[in-house]
Amino acid sequence: MEIIMRHSDRVELFSEEAEAYVIGSLLRVPDRTLSLLDAMQCDVDWFVVPKFRYIYEAIIQLRITGTIIEQASIATYLRSINHMVFVGENTFGETIDSCKSVSNTAHYVKMMRDFFWKRKIQSVCESFHERIGGSENSEEIVSEMKYELSTMNVAGSNKSNPSDIIESITAGYTTARDTGSTGIQSGWLQLEAKLGGYMPGKVCLVGSRPKIGKTMFCCNELLSMAKRGIPVGMISLEMRESEIWERLTGADLGLDLFKFRTGKASSEQIKAFNKRAKEIIQLPITIWDGNRTIENICAIMNDAAESIRLIAIDYTQRISQSQADPGKERERYARHSNMIAGISLQTNISTIASCQLGRDAEIDQRGKRTSPAPRNIKGSGNWEEDAYQVLLISRHLDLPGDEEWDDNQPTVIRLAYNRGGPTGDLDFIFQKSKQRLVPESCADATPF
Repeated sequence: MEIIMRHSDRVELFSEEAEAYVIGSLLRVPDRTLSLLDAMQCDVDWFVVPKFRYIYEAIIQLRITGTIIEQASIATYLRSINHMVFVGENTFGETIDSCKSVSNTAHYVKMMRDFFWKRKIQSVCESFHERIGGSENSEEIVSEMKYELSTMNVAGSNKSNPSDIIESITAGYTTARDTGSTGIQSGWLQLEAKLGGYMPGKVCLVGSRPKIGKTMFCCNELLSMAKRGIPVGMISLEMRESEIWERLTGADLGLDLFKFRTGKASSEQIKAFNKRAKEIIQLPITIWDGNRTIENICAIMNDAAESIRLIAIDYTQRISQSQADPGKERERYARHSNMIAGISLQTNISTIASCQLGRDAEIDQRGKRTSPAPRNIKGSGNWEEDAYQVLLISRHLDLPGDEEWDDNQPTVIRLAYNRGGPTGDLDFIFQKSKQRLVPESCADATPF
């Protein structure tokens, strides 16, 4: 279906009749009509005809200052700002005459609202018209357009009844008595005891230095959730889909994949891997790989809203720069943080967003070992504001040096920030060869 409108074919989307009727209703019964407009979240941009827009703006200003709203006070205000000449003396009488009965006001307000959103959609289509057919990446253009359109929720269309909201919250508390959380529980009981679950519509940021467990953390959690029947997804910006399935299978079996990659696995071991991998791919896990802009990511999450409860993004610094992104790195990270938080809230998807910390995150200014802090995250101010939880993975302070981890090394997962509960440090073991992070207290147990 053709959705792109050429400028020569542009259709002006508004109804002068509807706007005149609503202004007439405001002049007849201002308080009652304003209450209706408030309930429908009417905006000044819903008015296209200049004279009606000026009158509505004047009415809003009089309301703010506490002035009685009537024809005389509106005219006086318009004269004070030199807008009466654009309105015309006869407009008041004409609009009152056009509104024969205020009982139809809601119908005309809805008409104005529908035209407003159609204009918004038309504007988005036109803004992308010049880019279509050019040399730009078509997938990026489509994703950006889908994202822009997906954020256009008609005002009031998803407004819930307060009583229904309270019933939903109460039902969640009742369910938590059996499940242990109103969110999606972590696969590690020790972490879950502090985390309190990954909350619907919220972002949990997971940070570490390069090659120190971000992807492993995400894979371990997704595998645990999928085995519990929870549909999950992973947007992998660093690894191919095949690598993620390999890691998930290796973690599930506790395999040293280096032996497989260097030809040292037996035929029986390879058969066992193949059998388990075929079982793993039947779990409710969806993987998207390849380079992605922030608009691509938001479009994926919007499309997945009905089928997936949690998505992991691995990792945020690998998000490709789009045409709409600011040139400066810090401003770009701020935009990405805000958009990930926004799309999570809009779709009600729980999001794990991994990020990379600088190599100086575990070394202080005196060259001594220290624990990483949220300030070590690139664009940390924005992430701290947008994230609901922040987890930081680091080597245990007792370990010497500053090298990347070896196998079976003591690890700390620090819950540095948690809006919904406590914070604190948890001791884990980094089983690098087995693709697992496991609590120190049960390092010999299967974590899934």
